[in-house]
Amino acid sequence: PFSSAQNCQGNERYGWALVDPMGARGGFGNNDAFGHYTAEAKEKTGWLLPNQVIVTRGGDYTLTPLAMNDDGVKLIKIPTPTPGKFYYLEFRQPIGYDRDVIYPSFYTNEFKLDPSLNGVFIYRDNPIFPGFSLLDPPPYPDPTKFERGPIPLNQPVVLPEGYTITVTSVSPTGAQVSIRQS
Repeated sequence: PFSSAQNCQGNERYGWALVDPMGARGGFGNNDAFGHYTAEAKEKTGWLLPNQVIVTRGGDYTLTPLAMNDDGVKLIKIPTPTPGKFYYLEFRQPIGYDRDVIYPSFYTNEFKLDPSLNGVFIYRDNPIFPGFSLLDPPPYPDPTKFERGPIPLNQPVVLPEGYTITVTSVSPTGAQVSIRQS
């Protein structure tokens, strides 16, 4: 386990591919393709049905891929101590709008295929300003750089509020997520 307060990295620059796949240009040779909105953004715009959003302090859930057109759960919201502020969990797979997404490297001028849109991602509302941040759980290939990635399989993420999030399985059609509060 690790504590996001000590070990998770964040990046507050909305629109950068490192924060939101929507900010990534996609499809080699197709500069007009973008990744899907985040589940949090889809909820705010009314694109998700009420049964596709769960607000919870604990339990076991199945997230279906955000780009898949189904009635499955797309967003899990975990409350923080600040009223109206949450952690957000979503499941990405390289399908639909999330297929062949490329992103600019934050550290070079290169564009590269984004292999990381394959797993459960965790975002956090900014506690002071509007907006949210993608959290980057370890392991870090280079701890001096923010590189987005999904929550590693079977590696518990311990949040400062006492929640433990574990992704227990991932398949092309769903991800099993366990949330516990200590």
